[in-house]
Amino acid sequence: MELEKLVLEAKKGNDKAYEEIINRFKGFICKLAKETYISGYDTEDLLQIGYTTLIKAIRKFDFSKNNNFTVYVTSAIKNNFYYEIRQKSRYNGAISLNKEIDEGIEFIENIVSDEDIEKDFLLKESIEELHAALKKLEPLERELIEHIYFSNNTMKKFAELKAINYTTCTKLKEKALKKLKNLMLLNNKA
Repeated sequence: MELEKLVLEAKKGNDKAYEEIINRFKGFICKLAKETYISGYDTEDLLQIGYTTLIKAIRKFDFSKNNNFTVYVTSAIKNNFYYEIRQKSRYNGAISLNKEIDEGIEFIENIVSDEDIEKDFLLKESIEELHAALKKLEPLERELIEHIYFSNNTMKKFAELKAINYTTCTKLKEKALKKLKNLMLLNNKA
């Protein structure tokens, strides 16, 4: 029987006509369901959407407006799948890092990072302790340490700038570093 005649019979309530139309579009619906991914839906869910859309399309088809039922129904089924994808994608923007993605494995366990938060925190804390200890040095000692280690200048240049002997500058540096070490040790014990 021609498809258009089957559609007319189905619209009149003929169940055999419905079955025949469903059988004719079964392959199309199965193929589309297998090719489509919608988060949280399995193939059975997608088949159900396809068959439901087909039945609605039979009821709504108007021969006065359309002359090709096949084009009408295939478009309706595809459009309904796209609609479901759009609806589901609205809620897929956020995902919990603790969402289980595979047999007891959470999403967060698959994230790789070179960042070591604990190490960064300890480094920041050490830098703060160093700055506190630097403030306790004599002004010339602090200036020398900052000149050499923070400004990447030479001790020779510092000696020239301050018009002091290079040997005196070396002894000043050793004394300042020893004080810093002792101050840092005292802070760590406290």
